[in-house]
Amino acid sequence: MTEFRPKIVVASHVNSEPIAVPKLVKSLIESGVPSEDILVVVGGCGKEGETQRYGVRLVFVTHNSYDHTGLIYLLESNEAYPWWWSMHDTTEAGKDFYRKICAVGGTYEHIAVGEEGWLNMGLFSMDFLQRVKAYVLALKNCSKLAAILSERVYPRLTQSSSYAPRGHFTFLDHKDVYGDGAIRRVIYYQAIDLYKYQSFYLEKQQTLDYLRSQEITRKFHREQSR
Repeated sequence: MTEFRPKIVVASHVNSEPIAVPKLVKSLIESGVPSEDILVVVGGCGKEGETQRYGVRLVFVTHNSYDHTGLIYLLESNEAYPWWWSMHDTTEAGKDFYRKICAVGGTYEHIAVGEEGWLNMGLFSMDFLQRVKAYVLALKNCSKLAAILSERVYPRLTQSSSYAPRGHFTFLDHKDVYGDGAIRRVIYYQAIDLYKYQSFYLEKQQTLDYLRSQEITRKFHREQSR
């Protein structure tokens, strides 16, 4: 049997990269992810570029698309690798993270972190991403509100699955994880041994942001039904 080996793509931002990415990369490597299989895409940069940092590949892009920054880069750069595990930079892998996601394998072309489909994190096949390319690219430079409202959409665009049933996570604590003065809620997904450090972010937006996010989804479904 061929070993299932997804690559990791991390959605980061120029402000959070030096704070969050070193901790995440260290945890990924310690969980068994080969360093050459880790790609960090840093959004909101002044110019595009690429470098090696923390022992892994970092790509700098000028757009900031929050959860979708990494996936947008994969599509725009025509990455051909068949399986990607997309995650936020404000996460940390436990020792069993890589073993657990590899054990589940590519049983579905999209596997969300939890049944609820929150966070836009999980396994994506490149075939699936190519099919929903119009939807993903429409989120380029989206607002934070639009990124939040896009949660739970990916599982609805295909026959998907999840690593854990509904409600199968634990709120552990509220603390300053990175020493930057920001209090974050620690959420633990035990099914895959993954910690998410969630900030409390509020942003005023016009109703148009909500309507636009809904129209993006409706447009995709109309095109798929033709």
